[in-house]
Amino acid sequence: MTDYITVSLPKSFIRKIDEVIENKELGYKSRPEFIKDAVRRHLERFGIPFELEKNKKD
Repeated sequence: MTDYITVSLPKSFIRKIDEVIENKELGYKSRPEFIKDAVRRHLERFGIPFELEKNKKD
């Protein structure tokens, strides 16, 4: 299971994200899906490969 945190974004960001989600041709179904993809792509742009990690029970 993946741990999550809360991130605050300006309302103007959320409005733009919602516009993207409303355009079904772009393929995003939710805010979290869009934001995770945007962060992953940005990390990769900096040369930081990223995959969601599964939590390990100690």
